[in-house]
Amino acid sequence: MKEEFTKEEIEQVTACLKDLPVHLGKILRETAEIMKEIFAENIELRDILATYQSSDYLSLDDLATELLGNYYDAHFTNGDRIRLKRRPEIIGTVGEHKVVWLMGGTANAYDVYFDHLQSENPLPVIASALESLPEADDPKQ
Repeated sequence: MKEEFTKEEIEQVTACLKDLPVHLGKILRETAEIMKEIFAENIELRDILATYQSSDYLSLDDLATELLGNYYDAHFTNGDRIRLKRRPEIIGTVGEHKVVWLMGGTANAYDVYFDHLQSENPLPVIASALESLPEADDPKQ
């Protein structure tokens, strides 16, 4: 059975379609503003985290991903300070409970308590044990 639309229905749909670009443009502008804010906050957070970088912490440098768990068990205890391998290098404390930490597609890892974000709930950290660490003399490097 063929459905027929009235002239009023067709005009109503046509009017809505004419307004669609205006509404989409508004949505895109609002989205762009939100993205700018998020980007600025991200840069600010990276700068804050970079101030905690130091060269006097234990490093996971030169460790193959599959050896990281053994290295943790042999070298770290709860409360040890470490440098993670994703920029900005974040300084934190290794917690006593393991959580999922993806490294090069392999699941390993540890709870990390950030010095400036004391929390009952540690944050899982995504990092790679295959990246080399830069020199840490410049905190924003």
